[in-house]
Amino acid sequence: MKKIAIIFDFLMVLGGGEKVFKEVCDLFPNAQVYTLLYDRGRTKSFFKDLEPRIHTSSLQKSKFIKSNYRKLILLWPKIVRKWDLSEFDLIISFNHVFSKGIKKRKDAKHICYFFTPTRFLWVDRESYLKEIPFGMKGVVSAYLREMEKWDTNCVSQVDKLISVSKTCQMRIKKYYKRNSKVIYPGIDTPLFKISKKRGDYFLLPSRLRPHKKVDLAIYAFNELRLPLKIVGTGSQKSYLQKIAGKKIEFLDWVPNKRLRELYSSCRALIYPQEEDFGLTAIECMASGRPVIAYKKGGATETIEEGVSGLFFDKQCPKSLVEAIKRFDTMEFNSEVIRRSVRKFDVENFRRKFKEFVKTEGDTMSCCLQPH
Repeated sequence: MKKIAIIFDFLMVLGGGEKVFKEVCDLFPNAQVYTLLYDRGRTKSFFKDLEPRIHTSSLQKSKFIKSNYRKLILLWPKIVRKWDLSEFDLIISFNHVFSKGIKKRKDAKHICYFFTPTRFLWVDRESYLKEIPFGMKGVVSAYLREMEKWDTNCVSQVDKLISVSKTCQMRIKKYYKRNSKVIYPGIDTPLFKISKKRGDYFLLPSRLRPHKKVDLAIYAFNELRLPLKIVGTGSQKSYLQKIAGKKIEFLDWVPNKRLRELYSSCRALIYPQEEDFGLTAIECMASGRPVIAYKKGGATETIEEGVSGLFFDKQCPKSLVEAIKRFDTMEFNSEVIRRSVRKFDVENFRRKFKEFVKTEGDTMSCCLQPH
């Protein structure tokens, strides 16, 4: 049996990318898992069953590093190269930033699943720099220019690329001049139910970070004086709470069961950010509720205008306010919305991912976990 390693940058939060990663780990029950940092508490014990096969970096025990890991980008390219992966025949990495930079045997295969080209280098550098202390911005900006070369070189050494969406596929072609195959992530559709109960609130589940544009939604709902529930935590929490009006409620993290209840009872999901895909929108639509989304990126591949949601064209509060007013004049059918996302069921993802690995990774079928 061929030996497999699965690589993920950091297991320090629990979001859509981490859920996709877990699905692949479950497909390969004998694979070893490598991540630079892991925190069971922050990931709500979601990866507890993987712990016997999780390998972390030498900096795992540093509390300072764990508290500041997003800002310490100068460290990680060197650290990820120190892993000895010479025993593995196949390496599957998940790209946010660093995992694709691993070293492998010359005859080993490396498949990389892209959530997005490195965001702070190519797509949204300004949002990243907002989180850097003022005195370090000049040094970090200069380093980012050098890191573009490192990033491009790493991608050139990967054997096969998978993209999370057509949006991501186009960006990979633009920035790296590489072809990739689209394999959409999936959700466990039967877990999400249509509810007869309907609340009066709108819902926004998100990490509270600059590129998620949660402040845009807050300004819009302050103006409309409509109830908005925000689910999530992150570096912008204090700032967002300061600008939020009385109709806006912060719920921090909630268990998956509670989140599904919030999906099924909300008036609509608010989606102000640009993502390469976006699992939260799929989860809400699987619950029969529409999505009001910024018309760019992966949302345009998953939301059908007038069927499962509607779009706003400009990433500003005024445009979102106008979309919410239009929403109030529209009617949506929960069963139709749910049917519109059937193609994003996790079984489709598992099947397509297994087929790709068996073909492109030259991996024996006995390496795969049946579902």
